[in-house]
Amino acid sequence: MKILVNDHELDHTLEDENTVGEVIDAVATWLRANGRSIVEAQLDGETVRLEPNQAWRADAVDTVDTLGIRARDSAEIKLDGYDAIIRYLDGLSAAIETGDAGELADRTEELETVRETVGMMLSEHTELVDSISESLASTPDTAHTPIESLRTIVAGRIAELSDPLREAAVTAALLSRLVPDVQDVSVRLQTSRDDEAIATIIRFTELLGKLVRLLPAVIAAAPELSEKRLEGATLGEFTRAFNAVLNELSEAFVSGDYVLIGDVLEYEIAPRIESLVAYLPFGERENNDS
Repeated sequence: MKILVNDHELDHTLEDENTVGEVIDAVATWLRANGRSIVEAQLDGETVRLEPNQAWRADAVDTVDTLGIRARDSAEIKLDGYDAIIRYLDGLSAAIETGDAGELADRTEELETVRETVGMMLSEHTELVDSISESLASTPDTAHTPIESLRTIVAGRIAELSDPLREAAVTAALLSRLVPDVQDVSVRLQTSRDDEAIATIIRFTELLGKLVRLLPAVIAAAPELSEKRLEGATLGEFTRAFNAVLNELSEAFVSGDYVLIGDVLEYEIAPRIESLVAYLPFGERENNDS
């Protein structure tokens, strides 16, 4: 089987792949490692659907002479998706403002497709699409709040993709500044300042999640990090250990164990944040410049 990626023949030796589906999965894995994703596939010139469970995936390798693949940069694909969401939200806002019943009906009909896109790209924020839908069904003017919330989130993701190093540097600096507040959470919980403590934890979680999303781009820009140890571990090992600590913190919140919450934040999480920020190539510079 000849494999073409963007019209260039791929020097790929078939190993354990017996079906066309297994071959394309192997190519997809290789492409992902190089920051690209498959957007189209052709079997002997015939375009096939890429969804799972397609019948062609079970075809034997020797039944296809040429597998043609179109691949694009993964970040570009995400940017296209985010741009589409922004354009939809802009159009929906305009329809609500003008009161154009026909345009509003069209936008409402498109909302389910947008929900699917948000579900794939921002699964933790689909409730905002649900809020928009509920508002459109009753009082369209009230949809502005969830529309703006979703727009802000999407704009943030666009910024991450457009300038990941800057976004990572800023996020690392903000996390570093938040460490004293994180260490003070237990005291706030024990002195009836629950709202302040919870707000700190939410902000901390958002920033940490953003930094973790940006780490692949940081490592791509600074390959030497793949050889650099963080608290004696690789970045992947460090991240897995950190996740275990975060799970422990979550359990402490559920049980209301304020003493454990304080200990985990002060002795487990805060030092790891400081180590992570120092590990990044821009950590100290960004803190000094801010």
